[in-house]
Amino acid sequence: MRKLILACTLLAATTIAQPVFGQLNCANDSTGLIPLVDLGTDYYAGIYQGGLYPGGSNIMPSGHMINGLKIMKKLKPLDTAGVVNYATGKIVLGGFGASTVGGPFNHMIQLMKDYNDLNPCMKAVNTANGSDGIEAMYIGNEEYFDYIKIYKLAEKDLTPIQVQVGWLMHSSRIDSNGTDPIGYVDSLSKRFLIALNTMLYYYPNLKVVYLSGFPYGGYADPMKALYHVIKEPSSYHHNFAMKSLIERQITGDPALKYKGAGIQVPYLAWGPNIWADGKNPRELDSLTWNCETEFAIDGGGYHLTNEGKDKLANILLQFFRTDTLSEGWFMDGPKWASCGAGRLADGSIILPEEPTILTKDEITVFPNPSSGQYYVDFDEVLTEAIQVKVVNQVGEVVLEESYGGIQPFSFYQFNLSDQPAGIYYFEVVANGEHFSQPIILNH
Repeated sequence: MRKLILACTLLAATTIAQPVFGQLNCANDSTGLIPLVDLGTDYYAGIYQGGLYPGGSNIMPSGHMINGLKIMKKLKPLDTAGVVNYATGKIVLGGFGASTVGGPFNHMIQLMKDYNDLNPCMKAVNTANGSDGIEAMYIGNEEYFDYIKIYKLAEKDLTPIQVQVGWLMHSSRIDSNGTDPIGYVDSLSKRFLIALNTMLYYYPNLKVVYLSGFPYGGYADPMKALYHVIKEPSSYHHNFAMKSLIERQITGDPALKYKGAGIQVPYLAWGPNIWADGKNPRELDSLTWNCETEFAIDGGGYHLTNEGKDKLANILLQFFRTDTLSEGWFMDGPKWASCGAGRLADGSIILPEEPTILTKDEITVFPNPSSGQYYVDFDEVLTEAIQVKVVNQVGEVVLEESYGGIQPFSFYQFNLSDQPAGIYYFEVVANGEHFSQPIILNH
C-alpha cells in the first residue's frame, strides 16, 4: 500500500508541477573523464587510481579470487526453511537498488528465458525497492525489507533465507554531489558499509554481493530532484566509492570482514562496470551511452528506455554467464543435475568409480589475462593421475608436469613470467579425457 500511495502522490505532483516535455541534457554527450577501466595506473585528479582493483588493474587479485571461488562452491539450493534441497531448493540472485536496478534486472530475467544452459537451481529475482536511496538500508527499517520480503520474494514462493547472491547498484539521496570527490567517496562508502551489513542481517545466507557503479550521468535533467545525485561528475565519483569498498575488503579492513569469526559483510566483487563517457567509446570495449535512444525522455537522465534496459540487461546477463566467480552457480553443470527433478539428492555428482569428464565448468584458469602467475581451479575433478602442459602458438611445449592425483576443489599454479607475451594454450589430460583453454600472457 505504501508503494501505491507514494506512486499516486508522485504522479499528482508531476502532473501539477512538472512540464510534460523532457529536459534531458543530450548536448552533454561527453565530459572528457576517463573510465576506470581505461584509466589504469593513472590517477583521477591526482587522488584516485584507475582500474577496478588495486594497482590500477582490471583483474581481481589472485588471493581474493581464490577465496571467492571457495565461497561460490559452497552455494547450494536451499528450500524456504534454509535446508539444502536439490529437488525444490533455490539459489536466489537478488537485484538490489532502486528503479534504476529494477527495470534492467526485470529485462535480464526475461532474456534468461531464451537460454537453456542456466542453472535450474538458480532463481533471479528483482529485489529492488524503487522509492528509497541506500540510506534507507539500515537495520530496523522493517518497512523497507518487509516490502521486498512480501512483494518480491513471497509472491514467488521464496524467503529471505534463500537469497545467497546479490547485485547492488545504488546511491544516496543525501550525500551525492559533484564538487567534493573525497567527501563524496568517503560518505557514500560509509552508507554502503551500513547497507551491506544490513543486507547480511536480513539475508543471513547472503554470501556474495557484486557491486556496480552508476552509468553516465551527463544527461541528467536539471529540473529533477535527483539531479545532484546523477549529474557528472557525481556518477563518475560513485564508481570510485565502489572501488574503495572492494579494495578495502581485499586489503583486510576489519569493517569489511567476510570470512572466519565476526563476519561483517558478504564477500565483495565488481559486477559489470558500466560507466562510459556518454557517446565517447571506452577503449576497453567501446561501450557508449546514447541519450536519444537509451535514456527515457521523461526519465531524469537516469531511467533508461526499453532499448537502454535491454542493453544493460544483456551486459548483466553476459557478465554472470562468463565471470569466473559466477559461472559455476549461474550456469548449468553436473552438480545441478538433480535440481527440479523431483528426487532427493545429497549433491554428490562424481562417484569414485565413474570416469572423469573434463569440462569448462570443472576447470577454471585465472586470472586470464595474467602477467605471468596463473591459478587453476579443479572443481569436482577426481583422478589418480594428471598431466599438465602449456603450448605456445607455434606448438612448442613451454611447460609440462605430471601429478599423481588431483582431489576435488584443489588449486594448481604455474608461472609463465619467463615467456614472451602472447597467446598460449593450457592443456590437461586426466583419465583419458582432454581439456584445453587459451590463456593470454601480458607483461
